[in-house]
Amino acid sequence: MLADMHTAEAILMIKRNKGEDPQKYSTVCFEKLFTKYGVSRERFNMNLNYYKEDPEEFYKMYESVVQVLVNRQRFYAPGK
Repeated sequence: MLADMHTAEAILMIKRNKGEDPQKYSTVCFEKLFTKYGVSRERFNMNLNYYKEDPEEFYKMYESVVQVLVNRQRFYAPGK
């Protein structure tokens, strides 16, 4: 889910850089992710706060998130 959240944030940043208002996409985008994963915004924030309190676990979790993002980047890289 975090990898998808980061991907969504990157898309919104690209829209902002193109002069579009990302706010009109933001709420819908993240709500769709919460629905996709069956998680409420509140539960997501609670889990994120839990991991922030345990830096070692947070790091372990983010290692897998980074690996997913790296794999996506390789898959979608230009020239593939």
